Amino acid sequence: MQKIAIQSNRDLMFPPIHKGIVTMEIDLIQNKPTENKYELRIIDTCTKEVEEEVNEVEPTTQETITKKIMVIKRLGTPVTRIKTYTYEELEQLSKLLRLNLEDFESYTDYINELFRKGLLIITQKECQEGQGMYFSEAQDWEIVKD
Repeated sequence: MQKIAIQSNRDLMFPPIHKGIVTMEIDLIQNKPTENKYELRIIDTCTKEVEEEVNEVEPTTQETITKKIMVIKRLGTPVTRIKTYTYEELEQLSKLLRLNLEDFESYTDYINELFRKGLLIITQKECQEGQGMYFSEAQDWEIVKD
């Protein structure tokens, strides 16, 4: 299943003192039909690609060789947020994004795409209104491609 996430396309500030690629991932979607809403858990993380040295043993000579490799390190502590959207808000978002349930194999695929694209457009709108997180601008965000 494709992630429901967006990430920055440049290094951003991440509390308290880190700087790296920020990912916002919806890892839990709860439909609350009696309340006519969905509740989302969004986890923000920060990563940075860094060079690390690793020791490997050469199989033929048994000699230890030090190699440099690139690894992705997680920085700081993940930030967890809960967002709630009413059915009405999601219907408006679906119209704005021009998403039609008939174009998807299942309701789950439709709702996942709605939240994936919605997370991007809402984050970009917050940036344009001066409320962007992590000192970001609208053009700093893109959908995560698996």
